Amino acid sequence: MAIHDPALGFNATSTYTHRLYWHNGVGVSYWTSRRPTTAGDVGYPPSTGTLAAPMMWGRDGPSAQFATVQDNLAGNASLSATIATFRDLQCTRPA
Repeated sequence: MAIHDPALGFNATSTYTHRLYWHNGVGVSYWTSRRPTTAGDVGYPPSTGTLAAPMMWGRDGPSAQFATVQDNLAGNASLSATIATFRDLQCTRPA
């Protein structure tokens, strides 16, 4: 696998928010994460190579060769998360 290192293009700052839900036995809990990230565009394609079996791409992909279509190089990133727990399925009775 080769990871190419072209000069950085644009730089952008974004905040990604993700929420995961699960049943906690009596109600619902969820985890919310916020990840502010500063990234630079590394161009096309940033990586190329072969992923042979037993790697999933080499086993199940159209071929063992791959090239990433696009990617960003994270320059700075941090993550904060909260977990909320409820005693019902409607998320109205906090635990």
